[in-house]
This record gives sequence, C-alpha cells and structure tokens, in this order.
Amino acid sequence: MYLIRQAIIAARKEMKLTQEQLSMLSGVPARTIGSIERGERAGKSETLEKLLSALGLRMVICVQNSSPIPPSMEGDSTSRCAPCSRAFLAAGPDVKS
Repeated sequence: MYLIRQAIIAARKEMKLTQEQLSMLSGVPARTIGSIERGERAGKSETLEKLLSALGLRMVICVQNSSPIPPSMEGDSTSRCAPCSRAFLAAGPDVKS
C-alpha cells in the first residue's frame, strides 16, 4: 500500500494539484485523500482506482512467485510486469473475477 500512496502523492504534486482539486477531478472526498496520503487508511480498491485514473495512472498487480514460471504459462497468455520483471497472467475477457 505504501507504493500506491507514494505514487498518488508524487503524481498529485507533479501535476501541482491540491487535495481539494484532486477531489474534484476524482470524485473522492478531500478528507479521504488526506487520510490515504497520510497512511491513516488504505482506501478501497474503487477509491484508489478513481484517484489513480484522475492522475493518469493505473494499477497493475504483479504477484511474484519464488519458483520459475512453467513453460505452459509462457507465450501469448503472459505478459511481463515491468517493475519487477516477472511474468504474470494477463486477464482476458473470459476470466471471471
């Protein structure tokens, strides 16, 4: 959660936005934004998505595994997670949450 919080703070400051301005862009109350930025609350995934979207960012979840990726999982159905350079399965339209 720390990395998401830091990304929100950095992007907001880079865009020279106040918490109130980000609130207006995202529809998330300024009080909630402040709590998330201070680490007082984690924020629901929907809230984080709204904030990231308003800042022109998106969340990519990379699950690391200590064992190598099996060959059966590589190919067209996998992608690379740039921040950690590990393979992950790309969710397609037929994947159910």
